[in-house]
Amino acid sequence: MRLVTETGSLTEAFSDEDSVRILAKAGFDAMDWSFFSMLSGKTVWCGDSWKEHAARVRETATE
Repeated sequence: MRLVTETGSLTEAFSDEDSVRILAKAGFDAMDWSFFSMLSGKTVWCGDSWKEHAARVRETATE
């Protein structure tokens, strides 16, 4: 069994990479990435560099 949580609240206060580190340190095995921030249109996920950002977040998660 995996311990999973969502990222919505945490990524409002911390960077995406720091959020991944915090959840891993807390013992979570996986996360359900929340994209509620996209509703504002003012997030990296809405820009042209989202793929590079996703690669950095994934790299952090695999560490």
